Amino acid sequence: LRNGYVSKYMFKNCVSLKGLVYDGAADYIPEGMFYGCSSLKSQYYDGSTLQGFVLSPDSSGVKTIETKAFKGCTGIVTITVYGATDAEIKTLAFYGCSTVSTLTIYSSLKTIGERAFEACSTSGAAATFNIGATSAEAISTTLTTISKKAFYGCTKAKYIYIAGSNVVIGESAFQNCSTGVTGGTIKTYNTVKTIGTYAFKGCTGIATITLN
Repeated sequence: LRNGYVSKYMFKNCVSLKGLVYDGAADYIPEGMFYGCSSLKSQYYDGSTLQGFVLSPDSSGVKTIETKAFKGCTGIVTITVYGATDAEIKTLAFYGCSTVSTLTIYSSLKTIGERAFEACSTSGAAATFNIGATSAEAISTTLTTISKKAFYGCTKAKYIYIAGSNVVIGESAFQNCSTGVTGGTIKTYNTVKTIGTYAFKGCTGIATITLN
């Protein structure tokens, strides 16, 4: 699909849709494009090889994932976001993707909008959120904002790693995460600037917090 052929809510509630190739010309995903596509699985095309599920199919990358683009896509297990320079994931983009077990956000992404991943990872396996970092290293130097309630209620989030560039973690950003796991970990790197009110309130399954 190229930019000229995409539109808002284009595939809304196409519950049998399992996969789609976004070609090299596509630099954004419109509002609600895959809203309610509950069978959409973890797939993407990087220009030559079918890989997993990613939102940057070529070197230019997806610049914007609009609001509600993947809301209610309960079949998605893995999300990998590269993104173009100053890329943004907007409000409610992945709201309710309940079976996500691995989320990895690499460099170039700048902003994660309010409630973008709220109620992801609420069922299935314990989840790992690599938000600009892994357990071993920072992998992003551009992420600046994790907005209010961005990951609110992700109850299966067991491992949360965060890095970027003077990152501001908003109010209630991770509130009530990790309530469905035990022995969890939160680790931030030295690029986190501000942690907002209630940012990690109610994360009862977290056993280790490392603020670098």
